[in-house]
This record gives sequence, structure tokens and C-alpha cells, in this order.
Amino acid sequence: MAETLLDVVADSSPLPLAVLDPAGGVVLANRALRLLVNEAVLQGQVALDGRDGRVLLPGRHGGAVALEVIELAGGGGRRVLRGETRRQPTGLREETGGFQFPVGADLSPLDERLLRAARSAAEQDRAVALLLLEPLGMERLAAELGPAAADAALARLDERLRASLRTVDHLLPQEDGLRAVVAVVSGPEGAETLAVRLSTLLAQPLEVEGAERLFGVRIGLAHARAPDLAAILPAARAALAQAAMAGGRFVSLASRTLP
Repeated sequence: MAETLLDVVADSSPLPLAVLDPAGGVVLANRALRLLVNEAVLQGQVALDGRDGRVLLPGRHGGAVALEVIELAGGGGRRVLRGETRRQPTGLREETGGFQFPVGADLSPLDERLLRAARSAAEQDRAVALLLLEPLGMERLAAELGPAAADAALARLDERLRASLRTVDHLLPQEDGLRAVVAVVSGPEGAETLAVRLSTLLAQPLEVEGAERLFGVRIGLAHARAPDLAAILPAARAALAQAAMAGGRFVSLASRTLP
């Protein structure tokens, strides 16, 4: 039973909500969030990445729940996590630029980022690019030094990627271990340039437990000026499969251009 006015207000919201103390501990999590996120996660501390203003929490039934981080003025260091608003499934043919998902689609965090990028691209007369990155060598590292070392290496590679992206571009780790980068680019040439730049970053030596190691990467790229956004992820996966067939030891890249 709710015990405070804040509990009552939070539980009446259809959006997932949480209040964090300055250390990242969860002071309050409303009913909508507790239905999505495991209780053990809410009893720990939430690590925030202030650069993109979002945090991903492991979902109760797999996947991740995307939450917006809201800084409270005069809140003594407390912050609010708020679930992103789900739009009504009316289709997106009326959106600027004609970007669309199928009517009734339940948008994932990646879908929502693609939609935001599509709107931005339409306003600037630019294109949307989706890059699926598959870091290579992590299984071997885990076998040699343990899963924690592999996780730490992936986290540092993610930091490299985020540091190289503009604020309008985003990195989203995926459930299958891939990294998805959503970007607004000038066109095919800009998309290819971004892919090459990111592959170069990932192929640079990384210090792991006192020794430098090289990790390869496969990249599947899909891009278009006015895509059906439901088709861009399958296109990027097809490009990634093509890159895997190329058999590059350190870097392999393939791309698809959507109509």
C-alpha cells in the first residue's frame, strides 16, 4: 500500500518512474517500473551515463528498459528516472519525411532512437544510418582471463565509441552482444566514413590487465534518406552477415542502401 503522497502520485503514472539518491540508490520505484525491472536491480545502485541522458536497466523478462535521467534543480543531488513516452500506434506516415513503423508496433529503445534520428534527418535533409558492430576476440579473452575481464574490455570499447559520436548520435548495446549505433549522416559517403572511423577506433590496441591487446570488429551498415524504419535493422543484420563471410581478421565491413 502506498504510504506517502509521492508514492500515490508515482503509482498513478502509466510511465515507469524512479527517484535516485545522490549515490544512485533507488529511493522510490513506482508500480509501472517494478513490473518491468527485477527487484534485485532496484535494490542496488544505478550507474548513470550523463552524456546521453539515459540509462538502461535489465528487464525482468530479458532485454532492457530505457529511462530518461532528469536532474532536479535544488534536489540535493537526487535524480528522477522516467520511462520514455510510448506513442499511440497510429502509424507514422504523417511524420515529417514519411518515416514509419508498422501500425501497432511496440517500439523498442532502438526503434525509438531510429525514429528520433529520422525526424532530425528530415529536418536537415540528411540520412539515417544504423551500424551493427560485433567486437571480435571477447570469447577468447573471457576464456583466458575470465568473464569480468571481457566485460571490462567491452565497457572501455563502448567508452571509445561514445566519445567519438556527436550528441545527436547514439550507441545502444543489444541483447545479443552487438553494439548498435544510430547516426544522422550526410548520405552514403557520410555513412561509410562513420563506419570506417568507428572500425579504426575499435581496432586500436586496448590495455587489458597490463598488456595491450587487439580486438577485431565486424560492421553491418544500413542507411537511407527516407527509409521504412522497420526494414533498416534487417538490412543492417544482412550487411553484418555479409561482413562475417568476408572473413577479415581485424576489420570487415559491409553495407546496404535502402530505397
